[in-house]
Amino acid sequence: MRPNLYFNSQSVHIMYKKFTLILTCILCFSLLAVSCKKKEQTEKKVTIITEEEKPSALKDFIQKVETSIHDGDATFLNNAVDIDALQMVVSDRGNSSALTTQDGINILHDNCNFGDYLCDIEESGGSFRFDTTYVKDGQHHAVLRTYDSTGNCQFRDLLIGFKNGKVLIEDAFLYSINSNLSDVIVSETMLNFFITNEKPTEEARNMIAVIASCANGNYDAMWQILNAQKQGLIMQFPSSFYQFYTIGMYECATDFQGTLESLRTDGADKRFIQYHNLCYAIRNDDAEATLQCISELINHTGHDPIYNVLYAKVLTNLGRYQDALEAYQQAELDMECIWDIWKGKLLCYKKLGDTEGFNNCLQAGKSLYFLTEEEIEEEAKKF
Repeated sequence: MRPNLYFNSQSVHIMYKKFTLILTCILCFSLLAVSCKKKEQTEKKVTIITEEEKPSALKDFIQKVETSIHDGDATFLNNAVDIDALQMVVSDRGNSSALTTQDGINILHDNCNFGDYLCDIEESGGSFRFDTTYVKDGQHHAVLRTYDSTGNCQFRDLLIGFKNGKVLIEDAFLYSINSNLSDVIVSETMLNFFITNEKPTEEARNMIAVIASCANGNYDAMWQILNAQKQGLIMQFPSSFYQFYTIGMYECATDFQGTLESLRTDGADKRFIQYHNLCYAIRNDDAEATLQCISELINHTGHDPIYNVLYAKVLTNLGRYQDALEAYQQAELDMECIWDIWKGKLLCYKKLGDTEGFNNCLQAGKSLYFLTEEEIEEEAKKF
């Protein structure tokens, strides 16, 4: 018997109705699934952190940063920098065409890799610490301190935002150069643009001359340009100006503190002033001034054991080894024994003639830094 390959009109009508019903059901389920997906996406978009939740959210964020960096993972912190917010701020202040070049994009991203920066510091024997958090005019802040293997101590006041249920870094004020991160990006981008431009502005030509003089070690020429063109350079390249002006103060200024204080009239932040007063006191091994400057900076940064390390270095240079040792030991109560603490203590024990203390501290290097016996012996020879 052959299969029937044809249908009468009634059977066709019945099958059409069934097909229509099935198709309608499929479409309904499809639309329902799409609707649910859209609803889910909408719910994710409107996720917010309330004002009451922000302090605890920031605390959790800091803990995650600390854990990830200690594990050698830079990704979490790198992704926590709000590139979009920074890009908007930078675009408002600079030449938008310069910012969209590949060099401009690279400068933006290179300055935002906070995670890589902190990982490098830890791997080289330095440390970082979130000293305090606070709220001012509705803006949340977190103060980050870094201390690298060269003894360079820096403070950054991070401006914290909350977007789509996440904690993000929107900008950061750098104590050492009196500038926000966004200012740094603008200055670097615009300078890079003008260096390759046939018609740079007068301010750009002056800043390029400053950079060249500094690179050649001609600090007097650099200092002369910076002072003669101060206002124009501050207006167009604020972070670059302060970066090189501070170098000039240490190398050329006959009245360091007077020159530093004069920058207040140019709008310099008091944290910048206090930070460099501390650096100057340490540079001159002035123990009393160091303590005074620390007491002023603590009002902004909160307590940080690194201050004990900085003070201990001054005391060591003054030959006050017992006081220096106690300052190092005080620092150890609140932070890990970084390389500078270990080496500082070794020097103090040696100068004090405390052989037992020296040997115990020396052997601790095995567990602290995984030094071999041969490396321990090499370190001992340095004292």
